[in-house]
Amino acid sequence: MFRFLFIILFLGSCFRLSAQNWSEKDYEKYSVQEFFQLEAIYKPIDFQNIDRPLLHAAIFYVTNEMRQKRRLPLFKHLPAAEKVAKDHADDMVAYDFYSHYSKVPGKKLLTDRLKLEGLDPYCYAENISSSNGLQYEYGRKVNPPGPSGIFTYVTRSKREEIVPHTYISFARSVLILWMNSRSHKNNIISTCYQYLGCAAAYYGDDTFYDMPNFISVQCFSSEQK
Repeated sequence: MFRFLFIILFLGSCFRLSAQNWSEKDYEKYSVQEFFQLEAIYKPIDFQNIDRPLLHAAIFYVTNEMRQKRRLPLFKHLPAAEKVAKDHADDMVAYDFYSHYSKVPGKKLLTDRLKLEGLDPYCYAENISSSNGLQYEYGRKVNPPGPSGIFTYVTRSKREEIVPHTYISFARSVLILWMNSRSHKNNIISTCYQYLGCAAAYYGDDTFYDMPNFISVQCFSSEQK
């Protein structure tokens, strides 16, 4: 009977890990290792129905994975910092710019954006990136998508589809970009910051057949003054 009860509890735990809607409270529930057990993060991103909270969490947890490998203190999730990151990502898409300096009145500097959310930390920083939502090999020629919206490479031998990223593979691709840049990497591995919020905003690249892309943002914060 005890064995039967254990099996029920185990299956219930697996279901909880795979069938959930991500919320702020979940950052307190899941360790880095436990997050990577979630089935949902291995599903392809549906660009018509993006689970943005889960995508933001994926970037956050992969960032902490990088710190864990270097035996650094892990970032704590800060909802207000995520709001700053999300709003800046959304603004870059809405107002068609890509910069740490916002075009939106009252939001030009990161300090402006932090203060709008009631944050006044001793130390702060921001990472941004623009990257593909598909697992596209940069530089390869692409066919215009058909009515189905599926992208393929230009090849003579076979039809080679360019598949969407999963939530976790997208997060890893973004972290690779940042870790290959000294200034971005320095923010990720810095011990000046204790808090982090991450976000990503979808857009279609109108210079490249409207291929799915995301602007991703990280907002780093220390303790408040």
